[in-house]
Amino acid sequence: MSEIELQAWEWTATMAQKIVVIRSKVSEHVDITEEDYDILKIWYRQWWMGTHPLFQTKMDGNDEKAVQQGLFEQNVSTTEFGTSIEYKTVNQKTVKR
Repeated sequence: MSEIELQAWEWTATMAQKIVVIRSKVSEHVDITEEDYDILKIWYRQWWMGTHPLFQTKMDGNDEKAVQQGLFEQNVSTTEFGTSIEYKTVNQKTVKR
């Protein structure tokens, strides 16, 4: 049985598979092998040297608070039939022509 070196696309696919396996091992707290460490060193070096930087888009957060207006106003009354809400009417001005 002989071994042949992988071409670029097959090498990329195999490395992607290996990194997925390594990530699952780490997330499940399973020890990784020396070969796994060597693969991580390759990927880490690319990140450390800034060869191909990747960016994540995040929204700028605003400190907005939603407040319900009139939540504790005195326009709610309780009767023996339950809670009834007193509606406030707005007086509309009539325009004389």
